[in-house]
Amino acid sequence: MRGQPPPRGLDLPSHRWIFDLTLGRKCIIFQNDRERTELVTHGLREIADSKNLPDIYHSHHSCIAGLLREDAEEFLKEKNGVPHVVAATMTLELGIDISDVERIIHVDSPHAVSTFVQRLGRSGRVNNASEMLFAISENPKSPRTPLAYQLPFRLLQAIAISLLYLDERWIEPAIPLKKPFSILFHQTMSILASTGELSPQGLAKRVLSLTPFKNVTMDEFRVLLNHLIKNDFIEQIQDGGLIIGLAGEKIVRNYRFYAVFRDYAVDYSVKEGTREIGHIEQLLEPGDQLLIGGYPYRITQVYPKQKIMLAEKITEKPLYVWPGRLAPVHTRVIQRMRRSLFEDKMYSFLQRAARHRLEEGRLFAKEQQLDKKVLLQESRHRYSLLPWMGSTPFRTLLRILKFLGPDTLGINWMQPEPVTTTDPHLPVHVVQFETSSYNNINLLYQDLYNLVESVTEKELHQLYDQTEKFIYERYHHLLPIELQREVLVHNYLDLKEVKSVIRTWEDYSVYWQNE
Repeated sequence: MRGQPPPRGLDLPSHRWIFDLTLGRKCIIFQNDRERTELVTHGLREIADSKNLPDIYHSHHSCIAGLLREDAEEFLKEKNGVPHVVAATMTLELGIDISDVERIIHVDSPHAVSTFVQRLGRSGRVNNASEMLFAISENPKSPRTPLAYQLPFRLLQAIAISLLYLDERWIEPAIPLKKPFSILFHQTMSILASTGELSPQGLAKRVLSLTPFKNVTMDEFRVLLNHLIKNDFIEQIQDGGLIIGLAGEKIVRNYRFYAVFRDYAVDYSVKEGTREIGHIEQLLEPGDQLLIGGYPYRITQVYPKQKIMLAEKITEKPLYVWPGRLAPVHTRVIQRMRRSLFEDKMYSFLQRAARHRLEEGRLFAKEQQLDKKVLLQESRHRYSLLPWMGSTPFRTLLRILKFLGPDTLGINWMQPEPVTTTDPHLPVHVVQFETSSYNNINLLYQDLYNLVESVTEKELHQLYDQTEKFIYERYHHLLPIELQREVLVHNYLDLKEVKSVIRTWEDYSVYWQNE
């Protein structure tokens, strides 16, 4: 539970199961976020300590110090000695030659088929027998748990991901960004830095001729250019030419400017003594606790100007929650999940507990007529919507309900909020909302359906809060706000797909019938 001390590893059945499966084997345990990566490392270390076994557990993610990540990689590469176990995010998917990993374990389901294939490929390089085991966990259910959350979404997603690849060999298609303004900023500054000086026309010609910017208009580039000049990233000299400005010099002369991944110069370094152990995105206070490398630490001193925090190891349970973004899920994955919920077939790769949980979910879905319904009434004024759509249309639907739902449907509360869907612990499967404007769920469904169908592309550009920030990619914070909003609309929303999905509701919905 977020905001509460995490349970000790000894108390988590999934950690005990993972411990047994990794004992005496060289393994990688993949996670979807940094927080759970740290928790599983910490939990396995606790179990090993209780059995007087050696500490052979490591964390590997983007916020672990580079030297510690290299240590974990070297332990995995060792041919002799005690096999080590590394819990990792996507940082161990690519580019590291580890030839004899014996077992891959994935905690919960990956969000993409492509991720599943890449992680599966980490095993089987010696005996050619690739193996991945899934450890699917769920929060305990109670009589107060909303109906929609009774479904085993994590298990269904693991099933769908596996079947789409094993049966259909389907992988998500690569979709280029329509408005890659973060890259546009980088390339504009890079080209100008390499040439020294260009006219506005010459710079526009050099930049906009690049393939990634085929959908960027001259007006949009002009907005960016004026913003860069106004904020001294670019300077216009007396003859009209453009050169790098003082603020721009600080960016382009930094060795991190040409790095592919995020800029950790904006993060805070966490040090144990003089040794850097990691870096985090927010400044903590003395006394705050966190897990780094699976070890619990307490912050002892902070130096905000130097962006340094000193920490010491502790034995208490840490409270820090690692920030993270929700990886996108394709609509085809979500709809394969729905199909798995309603077909009679049992899958040979499921173990006994998973089979039992799937059977429970199927029985519940049948009892609630979820094969015919997408809208459930949880209480007098509270409803749950199961839209069965991927992350991008789901995010679009949330904004429609958030900004248009109060006036048209009387919505006065909803969860999740559109601006919090980057939280890795929020599901993308259910929207809960409250409205006291309806006594008939049939009428509510029809009005909700008609609302989504009526939204225009022009209205889509207005579905944001005036104070909202749209920092999705590396240089978004340096863009003018109007271009940040265009990034949201063109890269992270999809009205066409939302409408395409809701039209499939008619195929199995009973709401158009009089009840």
